[in-house]
Order: sequence, then structure tokens, then C-alpha cells
Amino acid sequence: MDESEEVELGHQDAPVSLEEIYLDFESRSAGPGQIRRRVYRADNADLVALLNVESGLRAARFEFRNQLHLTGFSDQIKGLRLGLATVSADSADLLIEQARPNDGQLFAVVIEDLLKAIVRAEAGREWQAVASRLSRWQVFFQKSAEGLSRDQQLGLMAELETMVYIASNGADWVSLTDAWHGPASEVHDFSADHWALEVKATSVLGSGTAMISSERQLDPDEMSPLFLFFRGYDVRPHGHSPTLPSLVARVRSALMAFAPASNRFEDLLLEVGYLDLHARLYISHYELVREEIFYVNHDFPSIRVHGLPDGVSRTKYALNVDKCQAWRAPTSVLIAGFTEGEAE
Repeated sequence: MDESEEVELGHQDAPVSLEEIYLDFESRSAGPGQIRRRVYRADNADLVALLNVESGLRAARFEFRNQLHLTGFSDQIKGLRLGLATVSADSADLLIEQARPNDGQLFAVVIEDLLKAIVRAEAGREWQAVASRLSRWQVFFQKSAEGLSRDQQLGLMAELETMVYIASNGADWVSLTDAWHGPASEVHDFSADHWALEVKATSVLGSGTAMISSERQLDPDEMSPLFLFFRGYDVRPHGHSPTLPSLVARVRSALMAFAPASNRFEDLLLEVGYLDLHARLYISHYELVREEIFYVNHDFPSIRVHGLPDGVSRTKYALNVDKCQAWRAPTSVLIAGFTEGEAE
């Protein structure tokens, strides 16, 4: 079997469900050969969806023309097989193949994401847009292609609820999204020019312990004002409290009118390892049972960079927040630090 079909779409949009196309391919009779369909055509880039009928593995070929620079390509991405064939100095074909048998749905998500990058790209820079997206997918596959762990779900839930909390108290969503750095594993989960916030969460009822992962996280010499937001959850399989997918949907809705911030949010979700494909796995309901803000000044009980002996670094320690009540801060102080660059 060797079939080839053409489906031409508009240049400015990509109203195509690749999953439906691949499912259609897979519904056909098995046998040797390949099924192909050109699903996107534009001046500088085309996309051809392919299926190896015998193995059942999906593939996609991007055909680039009139590109300014064909650089920045990495052919080592766990979960994908990539091959680049140079056609001319400014043209090339990029073949991406599904590497693992059970990743078909995920493969379609990856290719649709790359197609969206092409549609949004400046003319002649479609290649760079795809190369940039592939670098983000490389990070994703290095973390987990099977979904977030329970601890990762809890951490993301706490950071997103913190965003909602701060926005509901007067901060604007665009600046708040710019300040979110948790997925990038930076020192603080949120930071701006003159403000930083570290979010810690627990799902152990009655626990007042925050696990601090480095000497820099609660060091006011690193950033001032610096805050700690401690959140305690009762996590249940059923209930009326939010789930992780419902909270993601809420933030997406708030960012809908702000395209750059919305795109950054989606990039950060990918970086942390969250995909809608795995939403069915995230069924837990998170009931907030404890919520405390602490102002981390120079008297706050924490390990600091300058207090460590030479040769000691990457410290991890448990902070008993029940012993930190003298440093409790009202919401207004946290918001003032974010919106004004100083704590009042």
C-alpha cells in the first residue's frame, strides 16, 4: 500500500486535527508501504503527514523554502526521530518520526504545536520557529512524557493558585505571567526586578513543614523584598474543590485577551511537563486548608549563602513554618512588593 493525498488549507490558519488524520490512516487495511497526506501548504513551508502502515508508527515531513537561516537544529530528542535533508542553501526537509509505539497521540500534539509555530512565524523564519519549539519539546521529553508525578502536580497547583490569588488582589495578569519562573527551575518561583516570592506546598494534613531546596531560596540578600507563601492542601479523589486541569483552564481564560502572555503561559506549562493530553490522569481535587504569607527579612530563620562554610552548597532543609509566625505578612504587603517594587 502506498497512498498519497493532497488537502490544501488556508495560509493564515491551521484548522486541521492531525489526530483525526492519523486515526483515519490507521483505520485503513494493514500492509507494507506508506500513507501520505499534505495537510498544510504555504509560501515558505508545507506539512505532510505520514504513516508507516506496517509498523503503525506516525511521521511528519516539514518542507521549508526561502529560509533566512537553517541553523539551531538538534537531532537528539528523546521520544522522536529527526532527520534533516538539505535541499538548497535556503531550503530543507525535516522528517520527524514517532519513536515509541505508544506515543501516537503525543506525537500528533507535538506536530500540531510545530505547525502552529509555523503559522505564527514571520515569513522566512518558519525554520527558526520550529527549531525553537523543538528545543522546548526536548526539555519536555527529558522530564517526563507520561505525565506529572504527584509532587509535580501539587507544586504546579500551588503556583497556579498563587497566580490567581495575586491577580485577584490587584496585580495584572500580564506582569504576573512574566514573573512566573517556577517551571524554569530558577531560584524563586516568582520574581520581578525588585520582588521575589517562593511558593511551598504540602499535602500532609496538619504539617507545618516547608522543604527548602537551596540556600538561595530564602536568602534576603538575593532579593528584597522576598516572601514565602505556604499552602497546605487536603488532596482527595472526589469533591468540589479545584483539580489541576480546571485551574489551568481558569488561568487560560484570564489570559485569553493577552496573546503574548497567553503564549508564554503555554510555553511554561510545556516546560513544567503539563499537557492537556494527560488531563485525564489529573483527577485529584485540592482543598486549600492552610494559607500563610511570610516576609523573609534578615531575621527570618533560614540558611543563607554567606553563612555557609567554604565548600558547602546546594543545601536542603526543612523549615517549620509554625515557628515563623512572627514573620507573617498581610496580603497587602505582598501585593505592594509586586506592584510597587517595595514592601510597605
